[in-house]
Amino acid sequence: MNESALDYLIEIVEHRIIFGEVMYPTIESKAALYLFNITENHIFSDGNKRTGLDAMLIFLELNGYQLKEPLEPYQQIPELPEASDSDTILEKLVFEVAESKRTLEELSNWIKQNITEI
Repeated sequence: MNESALDYLIEIVEHRIIFGEVMYPTIESKAALYLFNITENHIFSDGNKRTGLDAMLIFLELNGYQLKEPLEPYQQIPELPEASDSDTILEKLVFEVAESKRTLEELSNWIKQNITEI
């Protein structure tokens, strides 16, 4: 649906340097960028949340990382039962990103807390 947004996403993850500094230097910031941009920019006509999540997970795996099990709950997710499983935590997080309730920085910090090397 929005091919230029997809091209831009790939470009900024791979090559974005401003004032001599890489904009997204860490694995977690790049992984967050995939989930955030695909979900927020509605790059596809359908399935943006699933595609954004899969892009993040595949990017992590290709770079030698995976999400921890169990996941740490995201701070201040409303309506999240205290003993939620990892799937529920991840689902709520993705919906909060889609609803513009989380920033890219918050998402990156959560990923940093919840990844481990394979």
